[in-house]
Amino acid sequence: MRNLNELNINPKKPGLTISEVEHFEQQLKRILPSGFKQLLMHNFGGHPELDSIELSSGYGVAVNEFLLPNREPGRGIFWYSELLQEKFGLSKDLLPFASDGGANLFCLDFELPPGKIVILFRDNPLGPPLNLAADFEKFIDALQKNPDFI
Repeated sequence: MRNLNELNINPKKPGLTISEVEHFEQQLKRILPSGFKQLLMHNFGGHPELDSIELSSGYGVAVNEFLLPNREPGRGIFWYSELLQEKFGLSKDLLPFASDGGANLFCLDFELPPGKIVILFRDNPLGPPLNLAADFEKFIDALQKNPDFI
């Protein structure tokens, strides 16, 4: 996985400690991918400069903000996770970790094979998520500067 400093996440916030990440995993009742844990410990919450992934269709999606590991409305991983499960009846296997400018959610998918990255579109939350990467590390490596802003 690329050096996380290359993402240039703003605002720069201190990451979680190892014990805070372990506590987060206990709350989730999940073992998180190592690359995701690295991001949590590096800097979490904020907008990455390297934010875009081009889709096979030629279109792209862009991370607007990495979500916070808390229940803050509209910004917290737990808040979005509970919303997806309670409002839409979606699987507990989807864990949102980032959103784009339209509130579409980038999620870790813990269904088999576990750890792939998908995007769940807000205007079609019951539709199938779109696969973006085989794992979190490949997702981070695929992020690039948004070509519309270059």
